[in-house]
Amino acid sequence: MKRIYKRAYSYNVFLIKTCLVVFLLSIGFNMYAIAGKEEQNTRKYSKISYGKKLKLAKTLMGKGGYITAAQYLEEYLEKKPNNFKALYMCAKANEMIRDYVRAEKFYKQLLDVKPTKYPTARYDYARMLKYNGKYDQAKKEFSTFKSEYDGSDAEIYQKMVKNEITGCDNALTIWTKPIDPRKVEHVSEPVNNELTELAPKWIDSKTLLYSKFPHDTAINLTNFWKMKKDYRTKIYTATGEGTEFSNETQVPGAVNDPKFHCGNAVMTADGNTMYFTKCSEDEMLNMICKIYMSKKEGSNWGEPKEMPINAEKATTTRPALGKDANGNDILFFSSNREGGQGGEDIWVASLDKNGMASNPKNLGKVINTPSDETSPYYDLAFKRLFFSSNGHPNMGGYDVFVVKGNIDGWDSIQNMGLPINSSADDLYLALDDMGEKGYMVSNRVGSIATRGTTSGDDIYTVYLGGRKLYLRGSYAVKNDPTNKAVLGVDNSFYLNNEGAFDKKGSGITSAQKFVYQMEAGKKYKINGTKEGFYPAVDNIDAPAKINSMSDTVDMVFYLTPIIKLKAKIENVYFVFDKHGLNKENAMGKTDSVASFLINNPTYGLEITGHTDSKGTDEYNDKLSQERAQEVADYLMKKGIAKERLIVKGVGEKQPIAPNEFPDGRDNEEGRATNRRVEFKLFSDEIKVDIEYDKAFPTGVE
Repeated sequence: MKRIYKRAYSYNVFLIKTCLVVFLLSIGFNMYAIAGKEEQNTRKYSKISYGKKLKLAKTLMGKGGYITAAQYLEEYLEKKPNNFKALYMCAKANEMIRDYVRAEKFYKQLLDVKPTKYPTARYDYARMLKYNGKYDQAKKEFSTFKSEYDGSDAEIYQKMVKNEITGCDNALTIWTKPIDPRKVEHVSEPVNNELTELAPKWIDSKTLLYSKFPHDTAINLTNFWKMKKDYRTKIYTATGEGTEFSNETQVPGAVNDPKFHCGNAVMTADGNTMYFTKCSEDEMLNMICKIYMSKKEGSNWGEPKEMPINAEKATTTRPALGKDANGNDILFFSSNREGGQGGEDIWVASLDKNGMASNPKNLGKVINTPSDETSPYYDLAFKRLFFSSNGHPNMGGYDVFVVKGNIDGWDSIQNMGLPINSSADDLYLALDDMGEKGYMVSNRVGSIATRGTTSGDDIYTVYLGGRKLYLRGSYAVKNDPTNKAVLGVDNSFYLNNEGAFDKKGSGITSAQKFVYQMEAGKKYKINGTKEGFYPAVDNIDAPAKINSMSDTVDMVFYLTPIIKLKAKIENVYFVFDKHGLNKENAMGKTDSVASFLINNPTYGLEITGHTDSKGTDEYNDKLSQERAQEVADYLMKKGIAKERLIVKGVGEKQPIAPNEFPDGRDNEEGRATNRRVEFKLFSDEIKVDIEYDKAFPTGVE
């Protein structure tokens, strides 16, 4: 059944698939290449008979020369307006070059002259009405076709007609009013011209990355083919913003290859890796495309490496970067390989630490249909997948759709409606890192076209959002003058509602800055945690007013590293029955304690004096206190404030060695060990790992 479906759908899909030439989006290459090759023949044979013009047109149709064929056929039909074969070929030729107005005209004439000769012509006519925005008329023609058509594939056409009528109904109701304040504006020269432009992407707020034909080479390809000149698409950048750009330049290095059509480029957030497609063509301009990766080497792009996900005898194209639910890098792409839902589908592959893709998987029936889904873009800021499809209910040809979620699960798919979509083809929507504005490609009325109003594909600016406010931030190490982003910071964003904290979002920092939406005049808090750093808690007061369509508050939050120094603190030992400091065993150690306290002013010191067991308890309590005080006095002479010291004596009550042997004999070494002062540091902010070492006395006195 799927094979029948594909076959039955072939004209509906072939219109776009041939026009897009798989990689290039739209008829840009087919149209101008064939026009260039055959334009001279049109002039050469301008005086031939009408019969020969019909034969030449038929030959050209077989070779893909639709523009010239349409010219010959229209001349022929001026004399023979009721020739149903010529009418069908002329309608089809204009459909293939996406001159929908002329295609509608000639399908209508065909149905008036011979309505039963081509049973599916009414379906094609209804589609042209739809592509021209005549939704009420299109619905009537679809309904008529549905009731009349009884071919072997009628069941398949029933499903397609239902889908088309749903699209018309939505265009007349749900999508009839543009969603305010969304805007779409035509980009000026030099980015757009009469040739095809495709795959616009942001590099930064002032730089656009896109692909196109070299402007001065692709108009007439006859001489360029003979002279073996390079007419193939290239990857460009231009500087500017909105609709105004200048300084159009081919990207430097080894990416643009004169032997291939190169395009559909996308860069990683750090700007050091580019994924793009290289496409080869046969004599009929059929394309096989493959995805490549290039790394930046200084200011140039290095030698491309082919991705292992490319499939033999199938096209793999239109790469887009994303992340899965766990934050792992993934690569979306479109392909017509086996194992899909039919036509061109959107797939996803894993990216390893070197940027190489593997393990391609189809996104499944939620996203893909038996027709075509293409030009994916994943919005990291709001976790949304944008793509274009002519299989989901649409306003015309390809529409832009959006679905929230990730590869582990998707919500319901939404048509973007007016003004993002039109009755023509709308593709390649890609946004900036705020998810609010970007660029797309369309052949809608208003594009630069050399024939009709919808035969050319141009780049348009897109503004999605209303008056919204965003926090765009990153974390850096405190006192790092470069503010280099710290990756892997677990952050949570809260609305502070008079002390009640409402969690609004969370994430883990990556190379791309995190984005949270705010409300003007509200208070917020953001927490950041990462092992090796103290928790960062920051309060944010959102601006009271939004000054433009989308304001962005850029902030850097700082993490303080936990730097634990190591300090070794040793006991001080005393001569029997004395409390004076011994220069050999005590003063040096006390000096090291004084040095630590001077360098760490948040620490206090507890000083505890001890004695051996000789003498009475009263005498030993007094002696231990004197020993502790002797050390305290010495530290105060070194500049340590009295308030930082706690002094106490415990006499003989806490020995650390036996004063006597088990048989009752005197243990002189044990008693020497007990004649000591011990230190204990304390602080509310522990930054130092303290090692307390008894460092037993080296001799007995």
